[in-house]
Amino acid sequence: MSRMYHCPECGRELRYQSLCWSCKAERERREMLAWTPEQIQKKLEALTADLSRLEEDSWDKDFWALLCYHNAITPELQRAALALELYYPGEIYYQAPADVRDGLGQALLETEDPGEAGKL
Repeated sequence: MSRMYHCPECGRELRYQSLCWSCKAERERREMLAWTPEQIQKKLEALTADLSRLEEDSWDKDFWALLCYHNAITPELQRAALALELYYPGEIYYQAPADVRDGLGQALLETEDPGEAGKL
């Protein structure tokens, strides 16, 4: 029989010694919500500088925190993603300006790859 542990924050029974997944996720969410405007700008600049990392890891935590918690996806970031032909995750184009939207439409008309068209 394995030893049972308890989450130090909520007391849930666990088979390992650490926070439970729920408390860990809540702690991470609170940390992301507490980002200062300077931290948000720094994370946004880092994401813009290395936007290709979203191709390999569409679940990038900084990207999702910027989008969901801070609504900080900027037109500059969207234009950079369009220039790199980065169409996934599609949420990067949420509330995109007209020039980006038109660029996506043009890319859709020009593509012959059904996989790329599906992402567009």
